[in-house]
Amino acid sequence: MPTMHTTGFDAVVGNPPFLNQLERRTANDRRISAMLACRWGSSISAYTDTSSTMLLLAVSIAKAGGRVGFVLPQSFLASRDAGPIRCEVLRHASLEHLWLADGPTFEGTDILTCAPTLHIAGPRHTVLHTTLSLRFDSCTPINIDHQHLAEQETWAPIAARARGVPSISIETTRTIAEVATATADFRDQYYGLAGFIVESDSLEPADADNWADYPPILTSGLIDPAVCRWAETSTSILKQRWRAPRIDRRAMHKRGELGPWIASRLIPKIILATQTRVLEVLVDETGRYLPGLPLITIVPNEADDIWRVASVLASPVASALALTRYTGVAMSVDSIKLAARQVLTLPMPEPGPALDEAAKNFREASKQNTPSERLRFLLASAEASCRAFGLSSEEHADVMQWWTARLKRNRSLRDAH
Repeated sequence: MPTMHTTGFDAVVGNPPFLNQLERRTANDRRISAMLACRWGSSISAYTDTSSTMLLLAVSIAKAGGRVGFVLPQSFLASRDAGPIRCEVLRHASLEHLWLADGPTFEGTDILTCAPTLHIAGPRHTVLHTTLSLRFDSCTPINIDHQHLAEQETWAPIAARARGVPSISIETTRTIAEVATATADFRDQYYGLAGFIVESDSLEPADADNWADYPPILTSGLIDPAVCRWAETSTSILKQRWRAPRIDRRAMHKRGELGPWIASRLIPKIILATQTRVLEVLVDETGRYLPGLPLITIVPNEADDIWRVASVLASPVASALALTRYTGVAMSVDSIKLAARQVLTLPMPEPGPALDEAAKNFREASKQNTPSERLRFLLASAEASCRAFGLSSEEHADVMQWWTARLKRNRSLRDAH
């Protein structure tokens, strides 16, 4: 049962500063951080956004039956560092209303916002009302069990449902973690490339053909579903535009520090882009490409599983679940952003003919040179993956319709017929 507040304010409203503790210019003074930790204990971590802390304070000074309404970054709904605060808030209050921005709301910032309204010492079972955008478009009310919600990793499913992400039920208990590893690199690797990136057309002919010593480097902008756009479109690395960037491993070996890291990445792998409408996956079967920040590297435990794992990550089910679990942490309300550890929690269907068919079609999609043919095989792979997950006919149709509409908005598939 929530703690009953016998004294306090009838209403507390606020629009606190969004102070990301990972940014030096917005991080709290150490003394303030120490005081917050003393007051709130394990609910506060070194990376908890100040706005989340202010919400916790507001809940503590409102009386039973009172209301708390705060404007917060949408990342509050799903970020790991806000998790203990979400749980603590629900010990004392129930979630009564949630407003979600559909784009930047405040002048001078691109941060996406939300506004939860909390009922202090409210009932444990309620109907949550959700509205979208500055038009306050009403969404379908949701029945909420607050004890159950407090036990969940995030509140993101509420926002995902409001935005029309299809709800699906997965019976398999297998996850990607059982068949592969996933790794995201750090800023040290990113900045350590400075001075070692070269344009492909600046190399001598013999060096240009030497892919081992001069591997291409990829960014999220160079990956589309089942296709690599390296040398087809320019990209930005270290605040510089590159047409076809490659890494000079010889120079790195002489005066750099990232030689071992580069070697560890130039292996057969799956590369997952971030900040995308659907999960965009590229299979690097020969280990030619070096993934740059913030790409995620997935390596199957068994080499023969590389196309199966890739087809699952590229499936409508994976995209729908990723957005359901973690919506709010990307730069756009329409985008998916996963951490490596979150990739590993995605479901992996049991082996069988449907999974093999999904893998086969995704491999064929990766071979195609025309958007229309690549789209045809991507859709075939998606259909097979839905069967592999054992979705009901209604779930299958809903998630395919949702995912296909998002997929076709990809720049590399807009001209597909």
